[in-house]
Amino acid sequence: MLVWLTPLTLCVGVLFLFLIPPWQHYDEPTHFEYAWLIANRPDKLADQAVDSTMRRETAASMVVHDFYTPLLQPPNLLSDANPLSIGILELHHPPLYYRIVALPLRLVRHLDVVSQLRVARLVSLLMFVGTVLASAAFIRLLTPEHHPLRWLVPVGVLLTPPFPDIMTAVNNDVGAIFVLTLFIWATSAFFTEQVKVWHIVAAIAFAAAAFYTKSTAFVALPFLLLASVMAWWGRRGWRWRWLALLVGIAGIATAALVFTTGDAAHWHRLRYTIPNQSTPGLRDTTVNAPLGSAALRIDLKPGAQVSLLNPIVSEERIQALRGRTVTIGAFMWASEPARVKMPTLAWSPAGSIQLHTLPAEAVDVSTEPRFYAWTTTVPEEAARLHYVIQQSGARNTPPLTLWLDGMVLVEGQFPSTITPQFLDETAQRGVWGDASFENLIRNGSAEAAWPRLRPAIEEWLTARRYYPGTALGMLFDVRTSSTLIITQVLPFLLHAYMGRFAWGHITIEGTLWRWLIFAWFGLSSLSGIWWWIRQPNTLRKAVLLYAGLVGAGIWGIALVWPLQYQFLGVFSMPAPRYVYPAITISTLLLTGSWAWWLHSQRPIHRWWLVPLLLYGTFFILGIHSLISYY
Repeated sequence: MLVWLTPLTLCVGVLFLFLIPPWQHYDEPTHFEYAWLIANRPDKLADQAVDSTMRRETAASMVVHDFYTPLLQPPNLLSDANPLSIGILELHHPPLYYRIVALPLRLVRHLDVVSQLRVARLVSLLMFVGTVLASAAFIRLLTPEHHPLRWLVPVGVLLTPPFPDIMTAVNNDVGAIFVLTLFIWATSAFFTEQVKVWHIVAAIAFAAAAFYTKSTAFVALPFLLLASVMAWWGRRGWRWRWLALLVGIAGIATAALVFTTGDAAHWHRLRYTIPNQSTPGLRDTTVNAPLGSAALRIDLKPGAQVSLLNPIVSEERIQALRGRTVTIGAFMWASEPARVKMPTLAWSPAGSIQLHTLPAEAVDVSTEPRFYAWTTTVPEEAARLHYVIQQSGARNTPPLTLWLDGMVLVEGQFPSTITPQFLDETAQRGVWGDASFENLIRNGSAEAAWPRLRPAIEEWLTARRYYPGTALGMLFDVRTSSTLIITQVLPFLLHAYMGRFAWGHITIEGTLWRWLIFAWFGLSSLSGIWWWIRQPNTLRKAVLLYAGLVGAGIWGIALVWPLQYQFLGVFSMPAPRYVYPAITISTLLLTGSWAWWLHSQRPIHRWWLVPLLLYGTFFILGIHSLISYY
């Protein structure tokens, strides 16, 4: 197989390497910059600094190759302004992929920056070849000699249209995909009779390499433990139901160690909250609470900045509020008399990632609860709307604890001098003056709670640029998150898996092709589950289960990834590169399940023509889309 698979992969890779113009991959300018600095200016890395000369040459090349067409070119891009921006700085990523790319760059320092970029892309191309060969090695573990899947799976991998696109880019996703594919192959060998010591050593080495490649590859660490336990359990012939029970108990115990109570439901910390400035617990039971037994608690340390959002999730409600008058209010009190800010509104216009906050008046609070309210107008441009609490702890002042209860956002103008009368402790409805009202925010009295990460774990992750708090909060909001994932994220990701290129802005257009992709994934998933159920109870069934769990884990992470951006003006969607670490498993599902399904209906000798035809169709459509665009 190596005789034809390797040159075929090289041909496809070289086609995409030269078909995509310079810099037209996800954040390619700054990913290349990271490797270039390792090769040429390693002294800059310690200070997270950049080389202005290199950036200027790169920016000039981006202009020459129409990078900013039809985008708006930044003003003074080629001036001597410092710092010159060519994209998002990538120096916070683990270094392994960039160190490998930097090796040949040291030999071509004399070449122009575009030539150096192509050399860097060649390193990714070699990883592409290695990934396809690793997928072939994986499928050999599961199939007998001369089985069609032995060539169909690796061919399906290299014919997945956007896959050779990303695998010939300068991007650490290439390294993550390569390492995780090798890891899946090595750990799957644990389940076979041919397992050797070097398989175990290789799996440990690939798991360690994943840790130093990209955060999305960290899943290798828990799956290394899972593969070891499942293979050991299967070799002893023990019942899998008892392993499932033990895994469930272990999962509950881990959750108890990682999570604690104390978050008020539907109140979210902003993604970029600074470490050591978040509250130890957002929900506090206090005898002073005017409503129920709980209130929202904010601990302000000197110099702290705390932002809590309660989003209006209904787009129809936001549209109805544009340009309308609303009243914002809350009971507020503190551990000692202090001057604090009133709650206010945050909003984003359509198509923007900027979060604008309406100015909030500062008021004097005492140690006893008092209701404060003010009236404002919802901006006409608001596409997303949030009730927001923003507080800052003054420097050189002692810590302060602030409590809020009965937080309301009400349509219309209500008197600030009158305290509303709530119908129950949830603060959802009440009477204010002579009029009844409905609270537009959820859990305004902080009575409802959900779990949160333990503060020490959250601060440790945040210090390393991981922001799980917002995403976890959205996950606990099951109704909202499930609707977003099922109706928006999943359809987008399935289409992107087969039909989005470059920066994701080039697509295979047409409703027919979109629905064909959905039908392909749907039928393959259903038949794949039945295919697995009908397998004899052997180690092969165990390795298929393990591979399915790995694939589900990688896809699951990609599906929840956008939740952390829910409060920005643009609901960011996951790129297919986030699920391509599981491309071998996905391709096995999209091809292998058809073997059982078609053969069970009527013995068909050439069943493999169906998935091969589908892959070939989308590959040709992808090439056509790229050529048409560029």
